[in-house]
Amino acid sequence: MCRMVLIPSTSTTNRTLRNILFFFLSVYWYFVFVS
Repeated sequence: MCRMVLIPSTSTTNRTLRNILFFFLSVYWYFVFVS
């Protein structure tokens, strides 16, 4: 996963990766606030 992010990619792939990262960040903050 991290390796994929490090690889330079096209804008469409970049957008998808950003959405995935945003999703994981949301889940992370959710657990932080819940606990």
